[in-house]
Amino acid sequence: MPSPLILSVEEFSVMVVSLIICMDPSGLVGNGDKLPWDVSEDMQWFIKNTRHKAIVMGRKTFQGIGRALPGRLNIMLTNSGKSGIEGVEDFNDLRAAIRSANARGYTEVVIAGGPELYRYALDLNLVDKIYLTTLKQRYEGDTYFKHETLMTLSDRLGSGDFTMVSGWTLESERTTSLARYRVFTRVRFPGSKLVLDSATKRHY
Repeated sequence: MPSPLILSVEEFSVMVVSLIICMDPSGLVGNGDKLPWDVSEDMQWFIKNTRHKAIVMGRKTFQGIGRALPGRLNIMLTNSGKSGIEGVEDFNDLRAAIRSANARGYTEVVIAGGPELYRYALDLNLVDKIYLTTLKQRYEGDTYFKHETLMTLSDRLGSGDFTMVSGWTLESERTTSLARYRVFTRVRFPGSKLVLDSATKRHY
């Protein structure tokens, strides 16, 4: 088995890797390849936090949208061939996708789904920021996302609590009648490492 590739954080020194996630109180994030809800204010939040950035999504998520999103570098991460979607670039390696965006001057890559890609990025210890929307209403669907890091941040960094938990802080929060919007950021310490297993294969 090939040895893992050890990458210093400094390799991506001008790049922030983020997740943007919307879920209901039960952790529901999807229904098939679609969102189970149509919440205009959350869509505006998504636009605000992804515009003029590089976005990375898995094959199923991009195919559910069916098109490239304007004003962004659109990247599909897949091991299952080409997307066939105009304006979407295909990669089978997350590290390569980040490097490509970084080389073209992008300072933030936003991972926008689906759940397996979220989990993969978190398990790689790659994520610096999380844009989290928690809707107040419960919806029906079939796709859920729960991860220890996200659950810890949600549980321990409550309203107005800006302390640090495992290197993460609550940067900002806003609550409306429909949802709670929070941004968590992580402090990277000099000399810390990112570990990617070159033999690992994922289908997104």
